[in-house]
Amino acid sequence: MSTLFKNPSDTSRTLVGRGHIFFVLFFLFGIGFGFGQDQISIGDVTLSEGDGGTTDFIFTVSVDGGGNAAADIDFDVNTSDGTATTADGDYVAITGGSGTITSGTPSTTVTVTVNGDTSVELDEDFNVVISNPVNATITDDTGVGTITNDDVALDAISIGDVTLSEGDGGTTDFIFTVSVDGGGNAAADIDFDVNTSDGTATTADGDYVAITGGSGTI
Repeated sequence: MSTLFKNPSDTSRTLVGRGHIFFVLFFLFGIGFGFGQDQISIGDVTLSEGDGGTTDFIFTVSVDGGGNAAADIDFDVNTSDGTATTADGDYVAITGGSGTITSGTPSTTVTVTVNGDTSVELDEDFNVVISNPVNATITDDTGVGTITNDDVALDAISIGDVTLSEGDGGTTDFIFTVSVDGGGNAAADIDFDVNTSDGTATTADGDYVAITGGSGTI
């Protein structure tokens, strides 16, 4: 009867070899899935558009956790419509843009131009999307730009009619009321011009005293 003895060193070498293989596979797997790389995200921006000209919406793309980039992090940038659209001229689109967080710095910015107007409308939004990062993975790829309405609906006003007898002599005041429609109060001072024009009554006949270049305020 014989007994086979295995050299313990052979077993150790086998385990070590397997350990090396496992480590190499884990390392390659980690590279493929971004283990050990920086993580980045883009923030949101909320601003009013202004009544004219343009407003810069500045989005920050940063390394998560507040650290600095271990290497240059490159990424692509594109915008997409939400309730704000480029067709309506709400903002200027970015197509095929790019950005870089430089090694040793925590962030960079992406600027989108928003066009001002005086239209009364609901708050609107658009998206800034980052993609295809180099030397990083993305945890939040979409920054939402919210354009808040800063315009006020204008009050509607109207002037009423007056019917009175003229009297047998002297003068009579015809008092016309200019008022905010609906019976509300003016949201701001409302200035307007006032002029009269002849009907069957004429200034030439001395029926009334004309107003030319007058003004009023509610």
